[in-house]
Amino acid sequence: MIKHIISLGVFAVLLAGCSGCNGGSTASKTSTPTAVTPTFSPTPGSFTSAQTVAIADSTANAAIYYTTDGSTPTTSSTKYSSPIAISTTTTLNAIAVASGYQNSSIATGSYQINLPATATPTFSPAAGSFTTAQTVSISDATANATIYYTTDGSTPTTSSSVYSTPIAISTTTTLNAIAAASGYASSTMATGSYIFPGSATQVSVVLSTHDQSQLMQSQPNVSFATTTADGGTNTVLVDDTQQYQSMDGFGAAFTDSAAYLLMKVTPASTLPGVLSDLFTRTGDGIGLSFMRNPMGASDLARSVYSFDDMPTGQTDLTLANFSISHDEDYILPLVQQAKALNPQMKLMANPWSPPGWMKDSSTMSPVSMLGGSLLRITL
Repeated sequence: MIKHIISLGVFAVLLAGCSGCNGGSTASKTSTPTAVTPTFSPTPGSFTSAQTVAIADSTANAAIYYTTDGSTPTTSSTKYSSPIAISTTTTLNAIAVASGYQNSSIATGSYQINLPATATPTFSPAAGSFTTAQTVSISDATANATIYYTTDGSTPTTSSSVYSTPIAISTTTTLNAIAAASGYASSTMATGSYIFPGSATQVSVVLSTHDQSQLMQSQPNVSFATTTADGGTNTVLVDDTQQYQSMDGFGAAFTDSAAYLLMKVTPASTLPGVLSDLFTRTGDGIGLSFMRNPMGASDLARSVYSFDDMPTGQTDLTLANFSISHDEDYILPLVQQAKALNPQMKLMANPWSPPGWMKDSSTMSPVSMLGGSLLRITL
């Protein structure tokens, strides 16, 4: 009996260890291959002319989908069928899709198209002051360039009037023009004012009232002219040959809130560009040149403070508690950076309110910051 039991146990062990015996099977796992990433020709880079880009993929029977706006391509994107014409700076992305394969990785490439600029158009006769009507011709030095123009002072685009014959001008007119040519970037704008003394210039007028009953409401146009014959209207005389006063500069204020936004909120990567735009004349810089620096809080401060705050009921006649530490955090660093960008900048420092202990209101709260009188103290 014991012998039979042992024999049966050995037989069971042998069967358990033989997965392929008596019709047994072994499972196997396979992975789906990934389609090859598409390639671009020519290779992405910087070019001085428009490019025709071909996209290829070595995966058999793969379909290619692409985008030209920098977005991620999917099977809902444009399907590639023929080379793509690229004439402006473009980010090209593409994927390959094939039956039995996972979608490929995204192929991406930036094509920097730096086309030479079309020559700026020229006017003949040149802009100026005239006593008789003029016929103005517009020409351009770039071969086969198309010229677009406006006569209402607006910026011309390729949707504006196309120049074909000289333009008749008999009233004061601002003529603007650009030129565009195949293989070139559009030109810079040519502009000229043709002035005819005695002819009226129409000026658009809008009106906003204090009670807000009218907000930017259009009003009848006003005609500016060089004659004062109509004595029944208000007359403004402009004589550019006379100079009455000089301007020290144009600017704004280094308020607490403005300085905080620039120095604490604006990303460090964009701050240099922002400061350049504000305080230089580089590119589109407005060149602020006369700035006010509030001494202590103003009505545009994040908190109410002075340079010598004291608890209610206490004074500091010797100014022992005087401190500009608040401004040293971000206001004065901003002033220093602005001054470095525009060394000719002029600064005017002025307080909105003395400390509360110097006033009969005993406070610098926003309600009374501009109110109250200085206390007379006898030492």
